[in-house]
Amino acid sequence: MNTKLSNRNFDIRIFAIFFGWIATGGTGLAATDITPPTATAPVQTIAMGTVVTGTVSTTVPIKLKWSAVDASGIQSYELWRSTNGGSYVRVALSTPTATSQTYRLIADNSYRFFVRAYDNAGNASVAKYGPTFTPHVIDDRDCCYYYGNGSRPWTRAMLSWAYNGTITTQGFYGGAFHAFTGRDVAYVAAVGRGWARAVVIIDDLFSRTVDLNSFPDAGAQIVFSKHWGTLAAHTIEVLHPLSIDWGYINVDAIVVIQ
Repeated sequence: MNTKLSNRNFDIRIFAIFFGWIATGGTGLAATDITPPTATAPVQTIAMGTVVTGTVSTTVPIKLKWSAVDASGIQSYELWRSTNGGSYVRVALSTPTATSQTYRLIADNSYRFFVRAYDNAGNASVAKYGPTFTPHVIDDRDCCYYYGNGSRPWTRAMLSWAYNGTITTQGFYGGAFHAFTGRDVAYVAAVGRGWARAVVIIDDLFSRTVDLNSFPDAGAQIVFSKHWGTLAAHTIEVLHPLSIDWGYINVDAIVVIQ
């Protein structure tokens, strides 16, 4: 026998055993990960963007978010969607490990999503289902109770790039009020040069001031959205803030997710 070769093989075996013992806490055996990831259900919100009116349907940008944790790390996710109670179809993600994605969903259809996570050891989480939800778009002609100063009431204007071709505008202190039952709401407006700032009130409490003048000229833009974890009764109010602006504000539509 070649003594040098035999000693070398022995040294290699000892080296491997020693470092395997250290890596496995002294057991000498490689640990196997059999614990699946813990995933969270996808949560929907109304994304900023355009409410698009097509020849057949209206689409709304809806953002889905989810997550998962695992000791060995997350390798990938699968996101599946059911429409109007039909079979689930796997939907595309921007990357295998993406934890959010925005889709254009057709209004007045119901949707439900579930997510499944895979870790680096190949374990799959249980499927985590989000709620069934339906986005609705209510045009400015139907969405709101409009109130204001009698000498400068809310008026309707034709606008080709607005949702359904019209907006309702106001240039003196007044408001547009909408009551609804839902888990998400969004304010849709025409934006661009010359528009003023609008104050958004949610459930009788100040939420945000939106500068309609800070966007490029466009119609049917979602400029504010709000999400709640459960379905409940809420109100949204869009006000003209006379104290800070003398220009006009407008309402193009209200989006509600039920």
